[in-house]
This record gives sequence, C-alpha cells and structure tokens, in this order.
Amino acid sequence: MIKFNQLLSCCMLILLSTFSMPSFAKSVEDLIANNELSITIKIVASDNIVAKQAVTLVIDVATNRWFAKGTRIHDVELAESVILPFNELAINGTQRINGTTWAVQTREIVIYPMQVGIYEVGPILVDVSINTESDGIVSGTIQTKAIEFETSKPAALKDIEQYIVTPALSIAIDGVFDINNEYQIGDAITETVTLTVKDAPAMMIVPLAQTQLTGISIYQKPVKVADKNIRGTITGKREESVTYIFEQAGDYQLPQQTLYWWDPEAGQLKSETIPARTWTVVGNVVSTQHLPGNTSFWPLNINVMVNLLMVLFLCFMVWQSYKHKKWLVNVYEKISHKKSRNCKKSFLEAIDNQQWQIACQQLYLFIYANAVSGTALYQEKPVICLKAYFFDDVENTLLLNKLLQAAYQNSGEKLNKHEAKKLIKKKQKTSKVSGLLINPNKIQLNPMDDDI
Repeated sequence: MIKFNQLLSCCMLILLSTFSMPSFAKSVEDLIANNELSITIKIVASDNIVAKQAVTLVIDVATNRWFAKGTRIHDVELAESVILPFNELAINGTQRINGTTWAVQTREIVIYPMQVGIYEVGPILVDVSINTESDGIVSGTIQTKAIEFETSKPAALKDIEQYIVTPALSIAIDGVFDINNEYQIGDAITETVTLTVKDAPAMMIVPLAQTQLTGISIYQKPVKVADKNIRGTITGKREESVTYIFEQAGDYQLPQQTLYWWDPEAGQLKSETIPARTWTVVGNVVSTQHLPGNTSFWPLNINVMVNLLMVLFLCFMVWQSYKHKKWLVNVYEKISHKKSRNCKKSFLEAIDNQQWQIACQQLYLFIYANAVSGTALYQEKPVICLKAYFFDDVENTLLLNKLLQAAYQNSGEKLNKHEAKKLIKKKQKTSKVSGLLINPNKIQLNPMDDDI
C-alpha cells in the first residue's frame, strides 16, 4: 500500500511538471506563426512616379510584446537606382490590433529610380529581437514580401536627360565677372556657384558643365555637397568653386547654362539659367608713338646758322624733355629695374603673410618685368607662361607647382621664404629664353597637370 502511494505521487509530480512547462518558441518564425510578430512593407509615393523621383519604402515590424533592441535592415540592392544610406534609428510607436496594443518599429528606405520602367524590389531581410513573456529574448532574421513599382517620364522631359525632381531649385553666384573691367594678364577670378534643392539630396544635383578656354588656366576646387534634414524635410546643397587665371590677352566668354527640374507638386517642367559671362584681358604693350626719332635737322650752311641752332637745340631739348617725360621716367625705371625690385619685395612679403594668390601674381609680374628689361623698346613685350619659363628647371618647376597648389587648391604644403627666393633667383640666359619672346597670338595655355 505504501509503495503504491509512493508510485502514485511520483506520477502526479511528473504530470504536473509536464503541464507546467512553457511552450518554448525557438525562433522568430514561431512568433510569426503564433501571431506574436508581424512584418509589412508599403510604398509611399505619388500615383505617377517620375524617373529620378524619390520613392520611400516603409517597413513596419510589430509585436504584441516589446522589442529587446532596435531592428536592423540588411543591405538592399536595386539596379539603375540610387539608394540613400539607412537611418540607424527606427521610428518607435504603437498600434491597436484586435483590441491589443502592439509595439511597432518603422524603418524607411529612400530609393531614386534613375530610369523609366518597372522596378522589382526583392524580399528585404530585417534582424529583430523580441522580449517574449515566457521564452526570454528571441532573436532572428525575418523578411518582407517582394514589392514592385513603375516609373514614367512626362512628355516635357522627353528630350532632356539632365534634370532633377524637386519642388524648388535656387542658384547663387559669388565672384561675378565684370564686363566693363579690363583685366590684366596674371589676374585671377574665383567664381563660386551654389545650387540648393528641396526634398532631394545633394548627390542628385546635376554637376555644372566646365568649359576649357585657350589662354586661361582653370583650377576647380573639390566640390562641396551637404544635406540638411529638418523634421523629415531634406535640403540638398552643392557648391562648385572654380578659379580662372588669365594668361593671354583676348576676349573670353563662358556660355550660359540651363538647369532643368521637374516639380512633382505642380506637375510642371521648370528651369533656371546661369547667364553667359564675358570679359576682356589686356596686355600692356609699350607704345611706340612717343619714341624718339631722327628729329635733328642740320642746315647746309652751318657757319651761318650755328648760333641760332644752339638756341634752337636748347629749346628743343627742353620741349622734348617735357613732351617725353613719361617715356623718360619709364626708361629710368627700366634701367634701374625698379618694377622688378618692387615685385620681388611684394612677392616675398606675400610669402611671409601666406597670401598665396597675391604671391602668384607678384611672381608673374617679377618674371614679366625681367623679361621686358631684356626687350628692345620698339618690340612688343613678351607674353610669359610660368610653366614654360621654368620648364627646363626641375627644382623650380616643383616649387612653382607647390605655390599654385597652395594658392588655388588649398594645399597643406606651404612655400617657405627660402624656397621662394629660389624662384626669383636670376636665371642664366640660354637659348630657351629667346623662346619667350614670341607672338602672343601663338602662345598656348599651360596644360593642366594632375598634381595641381
């Protein structure tokens, strides 16, 4: 009897232990099957999606418990499209389902389809971690269903390839060319164009076209792009800055550019124009109209006219001195190398003050003044090309590149005063120097080097 009671007690304990054990969910698939976890995906976009228009995929992960940590979306690949980087933070919320409050984490994926056609987005993998009531934390990977959408192109965009979809686009230009100003050889202008768009990232803004001009060296700084997101509204900004260095006299023009965008709110094609820029570069050529000529006239009868000639000669010298005062001053400055000395001083001062663009101009003027000092007064002044001037000197060519990079590309390497003095050291005359005294109409632009 005692043994029977003991056996019965053991059986009852086994049955109680069996019925009291929880139903352990080993995977997130079990939670979905038990209606404790769900995942949905939908598209937020207009009915007619235009190619290059933003398409937002919204993924909702919901549970009747709560999340142990944030969801994580795996990488998404879609051909012929641009996908913005995912936001690391999910949007947390709640939702009433069948009278029960569920916790919801929402993730968004923004896609810019670049072509016209049907886009098929395959299942997207999402890592989840759920804190269950009796099974502890259950983690795993679930996936959305496949989804598709179609893009089109309005008739107004039929022949336009470069455009952006945005409700607003603005252009700001800093550093305007002055059509009424006569620029000098060696001058430089830096033009900065800033493009700003609404509801689109900077990476979608079309780059500006660059025009190559013979006689002008062009240096483009690295493009600056930035996005600002305020309460879900994104604003993209692209800044392009270009420096134009005038190396040859002439008339120049940058053609106008028209930027197109499609306004999805108004359903219209709009445009903004960057006007053409025109300017003139002049070179200082020595005027020959006041050069002294053979103005002396000696009468045949010297014995009769000698006294009168002496008086006339003195008057003539006084009159010529007054008439050619400016020319005489120029001759004196040329003989004394005044311009060269002033340029040398200004160049070294600019190096000390780290005013690199001013230093470039003063170096050009210094070499220009030295070249002119060796040119006959009745000849045209030479047109100087800095790279051509130093091309036969490897060390000075490297120093010149270093100076140009500091001036126009914000290089970290700076030219010191000792190196600067090497650039203005008197150059030995060789057969190469005569090559600088050429017709300015035949001078060619410095080729753009990759390291500048």
